[in-house]
Amino acid sequence: MEIVEAENREDILRLVGHISPQAREFVSEAFREQAVSVFHYSRTEEVHGVFCAAENDDCTIAYVSFLKISMNELTFILGLIDATIRTFLEEGDGKELCFNVYGENEEVIAFIRSIGFQSDMEGYHLKYTKTELPTMLPSQLIGSYLIHNNYIQDLVVNPDYQNCGYGGVILVHCVAHMRVNKGIDNVCLRVAKSNRRAKRFYERNHFEELASFAEHTYIPG
Repeated sequence: MEIVEAENREDILRLVGHISPQAREFVSEAFREQAVSVFHYSRTEEVHGVFCAAENDDCTIAYVSFLKISMNELTFILGLIDATIRTFLEEGDGKELCFNVYGENEEVIAFIRSIGFQSDMEGYHLKYTKTELPTMLPSQLIGSYLIHNNYIQDLVVNPDYQNCGYGGVILVHCVAHMRVNKGIDNVCLRVAKSNRRAKRFYERNHFEELASFAEHTYIPG
């Protein structure tokens, strides 16, 4: 494994964090276990990004996240990805092979799909940014929500109240519940890239984009 200096390691984690908070956590843990391979990392005026892979007992996950990239660098990275994935497949250790990409790196996303990776989900992580506690209305069952840790996993509106603006009411109740009763300040959620209406709804209700992801799993041909 390539030895990565502490300063570069922190920057790599920040880059991977642009894919998702969970990606950053997975790579951070893999760094502690010395289970990260950094195939390419660059931080210059023209290029800022990383191509790496982290593994545990169950899977290997490759990550690409470039905030800035030149055309020459892109061509190099695509070739490096191709060669690296071929090596992984030839070694065939039986682990699941996944590839997660920063959502803005569209050329990389298109390329990995062309070499056998199937899209699992593409979308955004959003974070609630309003500092004041939202005001809740008196108790009335108009819908429900599902939370896991600091993430809102699902939010539904009673059919009798749909298209009446109550989605925002349920969201307010959910955020207030997480903050007041659960002590969670960092309230987040995921939304699919294709669901633009939902993303706009959350953004109107004080959520901002935290990360952008495109998750893939290799499917043998």
